[in-house]
Amino acid sequence: MVEQIDLFEYEKQEETLKLVDNRLTTQQHSIMNYLKLNALGKKNSISAKRLADLYNVNERELRKEITAIRKYKPSHLIIASCAKGYYIPLESERKQGNKMLIERWNGATETLLGNDPRVINYMFWKLKEMAKKLDTPLQGQTVMQFNGWEKDINYYADKYEKEQSNE
Repeated sequence: MVEQIDLFEYEKQEETLKLVDNRLTTQQHSIMNYLKLNALGKKNSISAKRLADLYNVNERELRKEITAIRKYKPSHLIIASCAKGYYIPLESERKQGNKMLIERWNGATETLLGNDPRVINYMFWKLKEMAKKLDTPLQGQTVMQFNGWEKDINYYADKYEKEQSNE
């Protein structure tokens, strides 16, 4: 017996998941690629003003664009910032950057708990929720995607410096 197929059944199905998560705009990809080419390492950081001028946006809009890139990490790229501007850190700069972030976090946490010690329960809950969402491969790993592409994980600028020197 041949099963009857409803030609309009596809309308009833839920939307399938995308194979590649690409939530960034064209401009955000452009900013990310510009940094890959021109801002490798802290010594080559690019000021927010200069970057905003290049993309014809104000500095506030630029910060929003950088925040989106940092949030969605389409290529597992780290975009760091310092007083001089934005840059992709070298692997040797990782410890210094993490130390600064931990110091900021410690200071903010102490202030918050000083204001209201009951917030600690929320903080533990939030950390557990964040830990559940961590799906970050290690530096140097290769990730296989079901769309047939492989992606080498590279958080730091070292790889891009090598590519530029080979050209």
